[in-house]
Amino acid sequence: MTGNMIDLVSYTFATAFTPGPNNIVALASVMALGLRRSVPFLLGIGAGMGVTMLVTGTLTSWILLTFPAAVVYLRGLGFIYLVWLAYKIATSRRFDEEQREGGYGFLSGFVLQVINAKIILFTITAISAFIIPVGSGLLFILGACLVTALIACLGTLTWAVAGAFLKKAYLRHFRAVNITMAAVLIYFACKMII
Repeated sequence: MTGNMIDLVSYTFATAFTPGPNNIVALASVMALGLRRSVPFLLGIGAGMGVTMLVTGTLTSWILLTFPAAVVYLRGLGFIYLVWLAYKIATSRRFDEEQREGGYGFLSGFVLQVINAKIILFTITAISAFIIPVGSGLLFILGACLVTALIACLGTLTWAVAGAFLKKAYLRHFRAVNITMAAVLIYFACKMII
């Protein structure tokens, strides 16, 4: 049990702090508009992430508890997703200032989560690989989803608050950072199927 929860938290941190739609857009928003003007967008990301993870987590848990054999397929999907995500991160282009866009509001941040495949597939993977093997009670599952959502929001907030610093460091060492994060994701992909 403790091993699975440590793996869940490690997986969540590794995924939450990698460059992804939330982190890059939050970084760009803060660099373009400043933290104060980006707060509505960041709140939308947090709210949308929480709702998306709770809904996805609840549906995934229901599927797994109703059809236990589905865990094999969901873990396979999670494995493929993590390998694909690791590849995309390892081979991604550097974030440059020209890629930044204008301001966003609460609704934009919220909708970004509803269509964010990374959040949906992250939640399916977390539920099938780390949460259901430990416990299947509704409150436990919802609590685990909320904890992972809070960690994911912390990752996005970190990118937003430290935008200027992270930009310099990331631009200088982006390939090494991306390859390291990709390796961590491959580790978790392998751990899911072993």
